[in-house]
Amino acid sequence: MTTITFLGGDETGNVAHCDWGRFRFTIGQPVECDDQHIIAKARKNRFFKVDGGGGKVSAEIVPDDPADDPEPAPEPQEEPVVKLDPLAKARAAKAAKRAAEKDDVA
Repeated sequence: MTTITFLGGDETGNVAHCDWGRFRFTIGQPVECDDQHIIAKARKNRFFKVDGGGGKVSAEIVPDDPADDPEPAPEPQEEPVVKLDPLAKARAAKAAKRAAEKDDVA
């Protein structure tokens, strides 16, 4: 079972205990916790120490605060499709040849 210990600290006002959800954490006393959300948040909180429970809890089980999420990447914009006439090069060459022949005749 995972245990969480409240470490206290100057910024917490050195309170004797901390209530979080259905749990009461007393300074320096490990408390067994099975709430995955609290475990994940306590791992990120410098006022708590988390022991046991293996690796970190996945983000799919414990959603973070939506305000902390980075902005989603913009949708890729479709580039305009430029269709080329497959015979344009041949037509241009033929027109250039005719123009050259007219210049030779004149």
